Amino acid sequence: MSEWRIDRSARQARAANERLVRRRIAASVCSMGLFACGAAHAVSWSPVDWNPTASLAVGATITDNAFMARRGDERGDIVLRTTPSIGVNRNGPRLKLTANYAPTILGYVNGTVGDAVLNSLISNANLELVENFMFVDGRALMSQAVLSPLGVQPVNGPTNTINRVETRTVAVSPYIQGRIPGGGSYQFRHEVSQQTYSVGGIGDTLMNRFTASASDAPGKFVVFSGEYFYTNVEIGNFASTTSKIGRLRASVVTDPEVKVAANIGYEDNLYGLRTFSGIVVGANLTWTPSDRTTFDTGYEKRYFGGSFTVNAQHRTRLASFRFRAYRSEQELQNRATGTTTVATRDVLDSSLISRIPDSTDRAREVERLMQAGGLPDALTTVGAFVSTRVNRIEGIEPSVAFTGIRNTLLLSVFRRVTTPISDNLSGGFADVFATAARIEQIGFSVSATHQFNAQFNGLIGLDVARTQGSLTGGAGSENDVATQQSFRTTLSHTLSPNTTAGVTLRYMDLNSSALNDIRERAMLITLSHTFR
Repeated sequence: MSEWRIDRSARQARAANERLVRRRIAASVCSMGLFACGAAHAVSWSPVDWNPTASLAVGATITDNAFMARRGDERGDIVLRTTPSIGVNRNGPRLKLTANYAPTILGYVNGTVGDAVLNSLISNANLELVENFMFVDGRALMSQAVLSPLGVQPVNGPTNTINRVETRTVAVSPYIQGRIPGGGSYQFRHEVSQQTYSVGGIGDTLMNRFTASASDAPGKFVVFSGEYFYTNVEIGNFASTTSKIGRLRASVVTDPEVKVAANIGYEDNLYGLRTFSGIVVGANLTWTPSDRTTFDTGYEKRYFGGSFTVNAQHRTRLASFRFRAYRSEQELQNRATGTTTVATRDVLDSSLISRIPDSTDRAREVERLMQAGGLPDALTTVGAFVSTRVNRIEGIEPSVAFTGIRNTLLLSVFRRVTTPISDNLSGGFADVFATAARIEQIGFSVSATHQFNAQFNGLIGLDVARTQGSLTGGAGSENDVATQQSFRTTLSHTLSPNTTAGVTLRYMDLNSSALNDIRERAMLITLSHTFR
């Protein structure tokens, strides 16, 4: 039996002592970063090893509601859009890098609102400083989220609204790893990351995480391993969180298709003035009956009632089926919750494996389907929303993709429930949980494309999402409910293998009990070119 307890004053004193330790560790990380910069010069920078990519999309949106205002306050405008995309990939012996930056520049002809730049950046790097021993990981991310899940959600690409917020994350993680006598392995890692927002009052986030892990040699009937995580997150000048968790694990491979594991450990968490601690117990099962089918599930008893994951995937020659269910805590470093959407490119890639075995050729076909069909980046359109608390998130997300010679069908259904665990940890920002005890989101998304001939493609898409905020007023209180529906149809023309032009008609309607309804009717004209 584990005992959960709340102890405020003692934990505050411990947090103050640990802050000094964190600053010393941060200083060592800075030194490591300088060492990494110097070692990077030893890497071969031959242009042959680099694979740059570039594309440009320009267009205009003719809309009767340029800033997604409430009914009665709509203002029509012509919004000029420019999206340059610059990427680079390198898979060298010492340096592995993938990065893509694609800002969307919006210009309002009639001056409805000020011009805006909506940034999108995904970059990850790994540098081997000392062969097979010392490494550094780095990442930089920029993405768009929403302030409230009850407000308008992005539709058909980046959308500028009063509900929009941009999140920016930079992280560096030096680590060492190696072998221990008997064939086992170990790793020690320290990660420092910072997250900022385009909206004031939320508070910048600084995270320090230390990880230590060790494992017995693989190939035995029973493989033992252990891990320890220490995480501290500071939010501006407001409250901080500290989380410690350690586990011992035993894994058994009963046959090549089945692997089972069990773990036991202890956790100790300080979230502002609230403390949660107790025993951690869990189990995991992995089943791989074939290269077409995988199944993985796990459960762990945690302080918030238990976490679980279920991931299943099966593919045929023309289809890819996925099922995902989960419950976990949301770390403050990623306070834009609800980010577990399924990437359209991943689903298409999986469904094309049987028909196009070569990964390079398959990636080209995925990009052709994305551009020619005007497919969305994610199967669900419900965006991430900002919360200044530690939350519990649970959801279920089945999806399926059918990819024929001339037709593609994508279908995704989702249900997510977000419940706060801690109090508000940022005194300058009131998130949605200031009035809601929990947020429930349900909906579906469907996109169907058809290739009329070698040049012309058509798309029909429908997205429906319902968000309910259960108020904190107790029994009898009315809930806030927002239902958003969006319909789009696209006709695209392939002018050349690298150039596509398209016209999209879009209709969006938001019915909300928290604010006046929002409606938009728009026509989008787009011309995109990929440089090769």
